[in-house]
Amino acid sequence: MFVLDKERLVWWPVKVEVPVDGGETKTQEFEVCFKLVPVDDPRSMLKTDRLKEQIVAWRGVSMATADGGARELAFSAEHLATMLAIPYAHRGLVTAFVECQTGAKRKNSERPPAGGPAAAIQPPATMQ
Repeated sequence: MFVLDKERLVWWPVKVEVPVDGGETKTQEFEVCFKLVPVDDPRSMLKTDRLKEQIVAWRGVSMATADGGARELAFSAEHLATMLAIPYAHRGLVTAFVECQTGAKRKNSERPPAGGPAAAIQPPATMQ
């Protein structure tokens, strides 16, 4: 049975692709607690101000310390604003929020392509 809630709190994983040397990225993960509420305009889900309203807590977020270590970073509106100003972190949060809001889990993009007749087609020699 589906239960209709006007407001729910849901913990959801966030994956952030953090740029590293050599043109690569390293995946870092944490969790946020989203406040899910009905939306009049689905496009509004992508706005930074909307995210500031919908993210109410996090866990697994640390901040670098001067001695090269890290310490747990408590959730606050100020820390959230700092995170949302970092483009790759913002992207991870938007992706997680849309997944959570729509109930669509992230697909595993590292899965090998499906087999079948199309998989056996080879490009012409001039394209190899």
